[in-house]
Amino acid sequence: MIQLDKHVPIPEGMHAGSKFPWTQMDVGDSFLAPGVKNANSMNSGIAHAQRKTGFTFRSRNTPDGVRVWRIA
Repeated sequence: MIQLDKHVPIPEGMHAGSKFPWTQMDVGDSFLAPGVKNANSMNSGIAHAQRKTGFTFRSRNTPDGVRVWRIA
């Protein structure tokens, strides 16, 4: 049986959140997600960010990774 531990604090730097700056973006801003090989792999994160922020994002593959723009 696996032991359940309660009230163990989450270490700093591991709080739920995103490594991408969804909430800081203005319309026309973009960021590069280096190492992400395909824009399709960003779809889940983009969909979650759109629900959370109400913003609209688009992504495209680039030679250096995936670029994501806030479009609305």
